[in-house]
Amino acid sequence: MRNLNSNLKINNIFFYIIILVFGFYLTLLKGYGSDRDSPALIITFINFLEQGVYSPSRGYGHPIAEFIIGSLAYYFGATITTYLSFLAFFLSLIFFYKSFEDFFTENRITIFILLCLSNSLLFFDNVNSSDFPWSLFFFSSGFFLMRKEKYLYSCILFALAVGCRYNFIIFVYAAILSHWLINFGKINFFKILIISLSIFIIIFIIFFPINFFFSENSSFAFSDRVATPGEGYKLNSLVPRFIYKNFKLFGVYSGFVIFYFLIKESFYKKKIIYEEIFQYSILVILLNFLIFFIFPAKIAYLHSGLILIYILITYFFKKKFLYLIIFLNFLQWFISYDLIKIKYKHEDKCMAVHAVSAKIDPHFNLGEYNQMISKISLKDCGNINYSKGLPFKK
Repeated sequence: MRNLNSNLKINNIFFYIIILVFGFYLTLLKGYGSDRDSPALIITFINFLEQGVYSPSRGYGHPIAEFIIGSLAYYFGATITTYLSFLAFFLSLIFFYKSFEDFFTENRITIFILLCLSNSLLFFDNVNSSDFPWSLFFFSSGFFLMRKEKYLYSCILFALAVGCRYNFIIFVYAAILSHWLINFGKINFFKILIISLSIFIIIFIIFFPINFFFSENSSFAFSDRVATPGEGYKLNSLVPRFIYKNFKLFGVYSGFVIFYFLIKESFYKKKIIYEEIFQYSILVILLNFLIFFIFPAKIAYLHSGLILIYILITYFFKKKFLYLIIFLNFLQWFISYDLIKIKYKHEDKCMAVHAVSAKIDPHFNLGEYNQMISKISLKDCGNINYSKGLPFKK
């Protein structure tokens, strides 16, 4: 038995080394990455450092991510910035699993991580100098500490997650509400109120001073800060984009297996809904999808919800079905298909992606790995430092 445990530990270490090495390889390929918002994050930091002016990268700004990404890019360049962002994502997967580990009767962390990383859109989107992996890292670690009842540190980490992407404020309070309802009677309302107020105060400290004292944008109105999605908040625009992007994210092959299981177990057997692990995560998942329905822009907006769904799948699915999903996910790396053909407003790769129309046109296309490689040239849209992955410090 001791030899078996030792072999398992060695295998796990070898598995993690492979992931870290492959992540580093992708980092070298991608430079600062293919996230079109990365340059804005870096420029925000440089403007603040050199001119003393805070110009939010988007909306009300994402100060924590802007300063983390910006400072790393400014002093160290693309390799360090992107690889640390990938490490933040990888650690977030571990924290998410560890948050729910007590529900599992056997160790499935390797399967869970492989399930997440086999999803090409989830993996490749987080090998970027982006705010998404950092928000996931702070949210997952805060969730982990909340479940361990380390509330002080949890409050700080939750607030930092919101400081990376302010839409995470909804997920943070959804997680706290779920934690309280599940532990109703064990945790009194006053304690939850103190935790909630503490997080709000830290978030206020992160956002208000820098926007009020250093920003040149005097308006705090939502309409002045946040762009309206696509053709506006119209169902005939929102619904197709929501369905199509979920179809791509869950997998053009594996999505059917996942959808079948969730429908079967939730609505027919009703097995899932009574499990505590489901009750802990469902509110965050539903709110994540609701936000994406209202603003179906980047698929990366759904990452936190997808990871929690993968937690549920890892818990409920038999191993043979998990391996099937992983295989189908990897298949999508190399060969994929699409049901529609999208026409974009701009043909120039450096312009903002803006879909203007779509028509039904089933066809096979290159797998997600090849598509990711083709997007590497997006780094040439920036200045020479960004293009070559150099530090921005003069």
